[in-house]
Amino acid sequence: FLPDSSYGWLNSGSKLKYPAVFENHRRVKLSGEAFFVVQKKVNSDFTVNAPEMDIKVVGTSFNISAYSDDAFTDIVLMEGKVEITGKGGVFNQMLLPDEKLSYNRETKSMTVQKVSAGRYSAWKDGYLIIENEPLELAISRIERRYNVDIIIRDAALKKYRFKATFKDEPLEEVLRLMAITTPMTY
Repeated sequence: FLPDSSYGWLNSGSKLKYPAVFENHRRVKLSGEAFFVVQKKVNSDFTVNAPEMDIKVVGTSFNISAYSDDAFTDIVLMEGKVEITGKGGVFNQMLLPDEKLSYNRETKSMTVQKVSAGRYSAWKDGYLIIENEPLELAISRIERRYNVDIIIRDAALKKYRFKATFKDEPLEEVLRLMAITTPMTY
C-alpha cells in the first residue's frame, strides 16, 4: 500500500522506491516487475519511473516489467489510460486497455499490440503462464520466480517453444512437465 491509498504487488527480484508522503506529484521508482492499482487524485498525477521511460497514470491498473537484465521493458494496461514517455523525448505513447507496449532497450525501438491483459498480471495470483515462448525466455522467468539459476547446456533446446500454465507448482514439477515434451533432462 502506498501513502496515497494506491496499491500493488511486486514480483520477485523487484524494488520500488517512494516517499513516505506524496506531494502534488506522486512519483515512484521501479526496478523489476509490479502491478499497480492507482487511486485517482484531482490535480495530482502518478508517475512510475522505470529504466528509459516514465509512465504517467490517471487512475488505472497496469503491469510493468522492467528488470535491468531483460532486453525489453513491457507495460500492459488493464483499465484506464497511461501515457509513456521515453527519456530524452525518444517517444511518447498513450496506451488503452488490453494494449501492451514493448520497448527494446538494445535497439531503442518500441511496439504496441493488442493483448489479453490479465495474462501479464497473473503472476500476482500465483500463476506462471508460458505462452508460446522459447525455452530461453521461459527459463529466465522460471529462474526469477523460483530464485534459482538454470543453465541451458544444449543451444538447440533454446529454440523449443512452450505453452503452459502453472498454478503454485513446485519447481521440480514445472521442470518435470517441461521435460516430458522435449528431449530435455535436468
